[in-house]
Amino acid sequence: MIEACILSVDDFYKIELENLFKDNLEIFINTNPIEICKIFNKYLPSISIEILNLQDSLNKYYYIKELIDLEKQSALSFPLSKDIKFEYIKLLNEYEKSKMKGYILSLDESLIDFEKLIYFLKQNRLRNIVYEIYKKDRKYEEALREVIAELNSIGDELIEKLDSDENTAEKDAKLLNNNNDDYYKDIELKLWDYLIMGFDVCEEYQKFERSNIHNGTSKKNKKELTKSESMLLLITETNVKLFIRVNRRLIDNINNEPELLTDEKDKTEVEAQNVNDTADKLIDNDIKLTLTQSKIIGLIKRLVQDSFYNLINLQGKLSPILNFQDSQSILDSIKRKNGNNDSFLRIFSEFLNRSSSKVTTLGDVRSILNEIFLAYSCEENILGLSLKLLNEDIYKEIEFLESKEYAGWSLNNLECEICGKKIWGSHINNKIFELWQDANFTGIKSNSETKDFEIVVFRCRHGYHTKCLHGMGVSKDNLLCVLCRSDS
Repeated sequence: MIEACILSVDDFYKIELENLFKDNLEIFINTNPIEICKIFNKYLPSISIEILNLQDSLNKYYYIKELIDLEKQSALSFPLSKDIKFEYIKLLNEYEKSKMKGYILSLDESLIDFEKLIYFLKQNRLRNIVYEIYKKDRKYEEALREVIAELNSIGDELIEKLDSDENTAEKDAKLLNNNNDDYYKDIELKLWDYLIMGFDVCEEYQKFERSNIHNGTSKKNKKELTKSESMLLLITETNVKLFIRVNRRLIDNINNEPELLTDEKDKTEVEAQNVNDTADKLIDNDIKLTLTQSKIIGLIKRLVQDSFYNLINLQGKLSPILNFQDSQSILDSIKRKNGNNDSFLRIFSEFLNRSSSKVTTLGDVRSILNEIFLAYSCEENILGLSLKLLNEDIYKEIEFLESKEYAGWSLNNLECEICGKKIWGSHINNKIFELWQDANFTGIKSNSETKDFEIVVFRCRHGYHTKCLHGMGVSKDNLLCVLCRSDS
């Protein structure tokens, strides 16, 4: 009807008709935003610019979505403005968030207000998309900064949870009844998503860095950290700091306020002693934590563990280190066991040096590092034990095969006594050997393929194809040599 109306009006009245549509745009679009969009695009494209003034966000979304689709089909009558594209991104965030990242990454920076977009994404905690934008443009350090910012935001959120915890059994029961586990599962997914993103961008920059060194465009100083190594150190330190913040807040919450003492010096000493005692008890699991406390501290511990695992796996496997007392003994042990892993040594050495000065003390993450080293020790022991068992099994198999070879009956002839075809020896059909191999690997000794090649050897040293014996009337249940009538 609208299309017919537009076609029936001559050019003189078309401007008036266009103004009528603009003034009543909300009413017309409410009928069918997609169809109205197609009509306006075809006959009155200038009306579409007014879409930004629409009040109904859902109809606005459908209308702009159709404009985007028409643009993809090269059927749009006018170029979409940056404002319309930005409005579409905002509406995607509201109605179809799953399509948001794909659309943004498909845009050229010149087609969108980039600074405005980045600000919007950060305000809406969509740093994962900001990360992808920077990564696509090879802005690796900016991408890592977004990862770190989001990890810190999640840390702030968890600390708020700790502060609001009521530390009672009733509170724990309430949390369980309210399916609070879903919250922690979501937080865990976000933490690990950003952890993986952080190490991914470091690895990508590392490849880029190595290609430059290989091409001679940059030089590598073995004593100093490369840019990628500094980035790896930064992501690891961020997660360690997060653990320290959560752990210390937990200790403060457990200790509450120390008793009031007249001497300020005595008060400080009591506070320090309480902190140390509580930290030791936490490491030894001597303090009963609430459900909230145990979930949060468990999450952050695993995050730090995985940070070191990723660092180790990216830079080379770390040999197990046990019974370490200080940072130097750890380094000495690593050097003895991991001489070729210079990159990891540089990162770890710098981590320990910075820990002692401005990041944290090694004692704060003693339990985490200990678990990592114990885990790798366990892994190496398991691998060693598996190899030992495997070697023993192989030896037993070889010993068994040799005994069978020596104990076996040798044939008078290498041919079947009935059909005359070879059944053993160097010139046997390759197919027979392949089937024999398969039977040994699978444990299936007989199937439709093997039936034609099955043989029987008697003590009299005569050999036959099983099917040839059956052809001579010898049954499977009563096998005997047809030449000497022996059944052995």
